Amino acid sequence: WKYESATSASYYETYFGTKTFPVSTILMALGGATILISIIGCCGSVSHSLLLILSHTVLSGILFVTAISILATVIVFGQELDSQVETSAKAQLVFYKNPNYEDVTTAVDTI
Repeated sequence: WKYESATSASYYETYFGTKTFPVSTILMALGGATILISIIGCCGSVSHSLLLILSHTVLSGILFVTAISILATVIVFGQELDSQVETSAKAQLVFYKNPNYEDVTTAVDTI
């Protein structure tokens, strides 16, 4: 399996449509925020700075609430998302191996 940034997105969009949610982008942003918040907390501990420690505590709380809200959203709308992906996949599989729809064939083979 080889990652091709320019074409993989178009294959993905061909297969699932353009209404999908960029989950990987959000997870990377949350990971980056976690690292930055951890650095703030570490610097606050080393320098005994109450401002940095309080900033770390507040930002950690915000990150925790964000993670819990994402989890709740996935739990509540997960079934709807599964059915939407299944419906889209079944609609696109009709065009699999059709010479006029090479993008669909490539998307299915890539996934």
